Order: sequence, then structure tokens, then C-alpha cells
Amino acid sequence: MKALGFKQFSILGWCDGGTCAIIAAAKFPDVIKYMVVWGARSFLDSMDVKLFEKSRSGDNWDPKIRAVAEMYYGKELALLWEKWFVGFISIYSDQVRKGDICKKEVREVQCPTLIVSGDEDPVLPSYQIEFLQRNVRNCQCKIIPEGRHSLHWKFSLKFNKIVDKFLNEQL
Repeated sequence: MKALGFKQFSILGWCDGGTCAIIAAAKFPDVIKYMVVWGARSFLDSMDVKLFEKSRSGDNWDPKIRAVAEMYYGKELALLWEKWFVGFISIYSDQVRKGDICKKEVREVQCPTLIVSGDEDPVLPSYQIEFLQRNVRNCQCKIIPEGRHSLHWKFSLKFNKIVDKFLNEQL
């Protein structure tokens, strides 16, 4: 962004991209002005591991989600998913990290933050959102009824309206 001439900007991130946004906002508080995250987690626990185990083979994925993933990743999808799975499990198993992805960084976020979540997200337990709400200083949380992990696809108009309203209120 610096190379593009931006001194400050907003950051939006979904799932692991949301986790990356949290880390970036904590690391660069003078640069990131506003943040929107959805589907982001800051730690792993035994329930997360059980959720991931169920989807490890990819056989029980929603067919629409799988089709989109295959469109982007092609034949590499199974290998990439396995590497992602092994990486996350290593974070959970590591005796030093003990499942911590970015809990410290969550507490360091200074910018106004919008957390969006679906109340039917099968990938992200509600306690993950509650942790963010309790620990991000200046945050709002919006729950989308019937929203799942990829709520920005199914509820794109509603999601965009919520995000637009948040960002415009900050100006």
C-alpha cells in the first residue's frame, strides 16, 4: 500500500484473511484506519480441532463451496487443504503457542473495528466472536441471522450494507 501511495487505509478480511487483518492492524496501528473482519479466529482449541477433523477429507463440504474452491485451486485443492489442516493442528499442538494464533494482537488493535458473523457458522464457534468482542477495544459486532461462514456470498447485499454503513460512519 505504501508503494501505491497510501499513508492510511482500511482493511477487510474473511476467515484466515481476517486473522491476517487483525495481525496487520496490531502491527501497523498508524497505517490501518478501520478494520472489518468476518469468520476470523484468534486461537484454536479442542473444539476447533474436532471441527477441522470432520472436514479434513473434504467429502462433507457443501457442494457449492467445494465447487468454488475447486474453481480457484483446481487439482491442488486436496493437497492445499491437507497442508492447511496440518499447519493449524501444529499451532494447536505446539507446547509454546498452545493454540494461540493472535490473541496478543487482538488486544493491541486500536482502530475502529467491525466484526461480522453468521449465527449459523459451522466453522467458527460463537465463543471465537465473543473473544474478539471482549478484547478488541473499539469494536462493533453485527450478527447476520441464518448466516454461515461464507455469509458474504449468500447475503452479499446485507453484508455490503452493514460494511458500508460502518465505514461511512467512521468518516
